[in-house]
Amino acid sequence: MKMDFRGVPGMGKSIEEKMKEYNEVKDAIQNLSKNKEKNKRETNAQLAMTPWGTVILVALICILVGSLVFYLGINNIKRSIANADDKVYITAEIDYVRSRYSSNGGSELDIEYYINGKRYEDKIETSRDRDQFMKGQPIQVYYYKDNPYNIYLVSEEIGGYILPIVGVIFIIVGFAAIFAKIKAGNIKRKR
Repeated sequence: MKMDFRGVPGMGKSIEEKMKEYNEVKDAIQNLSKNKEKNKRETNAQLAMTPWGTVILVALICILVGSLVFYLGINNIKRSIANADDKVYITAEIDYVRSRYSSNGGSELDIEYYINGKRYEDKIETSRDRDQFMKGQPIQVYYYKDNPYNIYLVSEEIGGYILPIVGVIFIIVGFAAIFAKIKAGNIKRKR
C-alpha cells in the first residue's frame, strides 16, 4: 500500500521517496567512510616510501626550532616575572602613527607620556596594523623604574607567553613525524 502525505504540511513526499533519499544518504556516508580509509592507506603508503633521512631531517628541524622557540619563550617569561617589581604601568597617549615599511608590516607609534609631571616621548614598533591606532588614543604601556625613557606596549608583553606553546607544538610535530613513519612502516610490513 502506497501512502501519500502530499496534502499534510511538512510531509510532501511519499514514504517510498523518503526511503529512497535515506538510502542515498546512507550510501553516500558509506562511500565517504570507504574513501577515508582508502586515503589513509594511501597516505601511509606514501609515508612508508619516504626515505628515513627525509623524515629524520624534517623531524630534527621541527624539534630544534621548537626547542629554541620554547627556550626563548621561557626566558622571556622568566625575565618578565623577575623584573615585575621594576615595571610601572601607565596610560600614555598616541602622538603620531605611521606604517612600518618592512616585510611583516605593522605600525610605528610616537607615544607621549607623563611621569611625575615630566613629559616623555618614545617610539614603539608593533605588528598590529596602523588602522587600529589614531592620534590622541590612550594606550596602556609600561616602563622600568630605572629607565623611564623606554616604554613597551602591554599588549605586546602578553604575546611573549605564546612562544613556549608554539615551541611545544613544533616539538610535538617533530616527534609525530617520526612515530608516523614508524607506524607507516609497520603497516607496510604487515601487508
